[in-house]
Amino acid sequence: MWRLRQQAASLAALLLLAANAGAYELIGYRWPDGEIPLRLQMGAAATPLLDGATDWADVAEAAIGEWNRQQSRVAFVPTRDPSAPVVSGNGVNNLAFRPDLFGMFLDARILAITVGFVSPSTGRAIEQDVIFNSKVSWNSYRGPLRAGTQDFRRIA
Repeated sequence: MWRLRQQAASLAALLLLAANAGAYELIGYRWPDGEIPLRLQMGAAATPLLDGATDWADVAEAAIGEWNRQQSRVAFVPTRDPSAPVVSGNGVNNLAFRPDLFGMFLDARILAITVGFVSPSTGRAIEQDVIFNSKVSWNSYRGPLRAGTQDFRRIA
């Protein structure tokens, strides 16, 4: 648990720095070549989003498609399963809204955290969960940034 907390604190600091820098890069591990399954667990939006979407998974799939067009070695393959439990260490790559990181408090200034496991023998990613902070005012839209709301598609 201590290691997970240390990783979360490091990632939170990195995300805060990334907000000021505009981007970041993680170095030290790689996904294995091929298809990477992602379990989308966001569910329906409470009201239609600014871009007309009614389901967060639709927005996530569009963002995943953008990532896939930039990849040559891997392809992220989304599946929808909003009712499955979001668990760390189960070998499943979860994308979900949560108010905490597996029981650890998320400050409202943290937009999202990726936490996961890497094989010590191969250096390859085994699992990477992306937790989007449900305390944040999320939406999905095109065009310039809007004050007071975060664009889920851009962050994803």
